Amino acid sequence: MAEYKGKDLFDFLLFVARRKTFFIWLTVGTMIVAYFSIYIFIEEQYESTATVVPVEEDGSVGIAGMMKSVRGLPLGLSRSSSDQMDMFETIVYSRTTLEEVIHQFNLYRVYKIDTTNIDYREKAVKVLAKNIITKETDQKAYTITVRANDPNRSAEMTNFVVQLLNRRIIDLRVGKSRDNRLFLENRLKEIDSDLKAAEDSLRVFQEHSQMYEIESQLKEILKEYSS
Repeated sequence: MAEYKGKDLFDFLLFVARRKTFFIWLTVGTMIVAYFSIYIFIEEQYESTATVVPVEEDGSVGIAGMMKSVRGLPLGLSRSSSDQMDMFETIVYSRTTLEEVIHQFNLYRVYKIDTTNIDYREKAVKVLAKNIITKETDQKAYTITVRANDPNRSAEMTNFVVQLLNRRIIDLRVGKSRDNRLFLENRLKEIDSDLKAAEDSLRVFQEHSQMYEIESQLKEILKEYSS
């Protein structure tokens, strides 16, 4: 009968044990080469974080409560915390905001994007969007973190994003207040017009019925018929 001469697990472990020094140095050498490769070829990244706390619009909520009978307002007079978080997210990642940041810090050069390519703007927007991290905290705050290869640039970009966010929110609130004011002015004009029309109708009715003091005349008529 032929004898099996194949290697089993014990032979493999014995091989490793005899050459353990070689494998240790190989592992250490690989780690050193990997570390220096990352250090040389991959840029160091820095992060800067800002926290935005949503503010409840209590005054607007009160106004909305006083005007329950008015329908068709063009914009809501108040926003919940969740709505504001969604609004923050939309503003921060909007193309308008991202392109302003790109132009402000000349990120085409920073990201080494060839501006002669037809889609260079799209590439810059995608890279920047990946370097902006937003998060809603357990305390219902909104954090904005911007990653860059320079600590000062990271902090400046974060502050600039917060400024843009604040500016957009102010513009939205001003526009909302203006639209609501115009709507209410138009409603007041309609109500005033309806009141004048009602007065004219009442005057015509009085002229035809000869009843100018309806309440007192009705009392006299009832008294006459009851006697």
